[in-house]
Amino acid sequence: MEPAVITQALQEAVIEKGLFYPPDPASKNQCTMGGNVAENAGGLRALKYGVTKDFVMALEAVLPTGDVIRTGTRTVKAVTGYDLTGLIVGSEGTLGIVTEITVGLMPLPEHKETMLAMFTDLADAANTVSRIISAGILPATLEFLDNATICCVEDYKGIGLPRDAAAMLLIETDGIKEAAQKEAKAIVEICKENKASSVEKAQSEEQRDELWAARRSALAAITRLNPSLVQEDVVVPRNKLADMAIAAAEIGKKYNLKTATYGHAGDGNLHPSFLVDVRRPEEMER
Repeated sequence: MEPAVITQALQEAVIEKGLFYPPDPASKNQCTMGGNVAENAGGLRALKYGVTKDFVMALEAVLPTGDVIRTGTRTVKAVTGYDLTGLIVGSEGTLGIVTEITVGLMPLPEHKETMLAMFTDLADAANTVSRIISAGILPATLEFLDNATICCVEDYKGIGLPRDAAAMLLIETDGIKEAAQKEAKAIVEICKENKASSVEKAQSEEQRDELWAARRSALAAITRLNPSLVQEDVVVPRNKLADMAIAAAEIGKKYNLKTATYGHAGDGNLHPSFLVDVRRPEEMER
């Protein structure tokens, strides 16, 4: 595959053959596979399936000297020698220019269960994440949105999200139908035990797609508040998720800046975002 292939185009092509490419960045409808390799892109399914490096099997690259090299193999097992493929993935083009990518694919999951849990307390939402993982459940996705992000997404998409919720978890299990349903049932119980104000399951494929479209629109939704954005990509231990989200909000209040935080709660990765206007020097200084 050439590096200019759009990630979503690859995903759609392999689905037709009953397969899927697990890395699932929110920008998949516009990001390229070459960019994914350069940045070792993650995405919404990283909790269960991993990131780009876990699926790149082989590469062709042009070194700064002009030499063309091939790394990796098409075989499932390849344990000898230096992992040059792993070295290049995530190197942001500093070691060479990738010109061909070989990725591994997986069988398409038989079934999916999608749940939306709302919380009146941000800490309860964060604690729920840890409880789900400690219960031995590994969802395909476990996403977090704070109140500011929820309100922005609702303004943008209008799908009926409660504006008074402090936080929201969007969770999906997949796999064999019985297993996915069993995991979903356990997750619903854990959410309720951790004071979720409501837990709803998507009742159709259309409703599921609507929920995930809302999550993927988070970045576009929050940038409608102000024309500029200062966004971080921070990973902390899962039991520190609430601390990070609260700290970002407190920093915003301290410097009189609008903030919104969302991200991949399942692996402790959140995006604290400061919504600013570069045309206001004083605001940018703050």
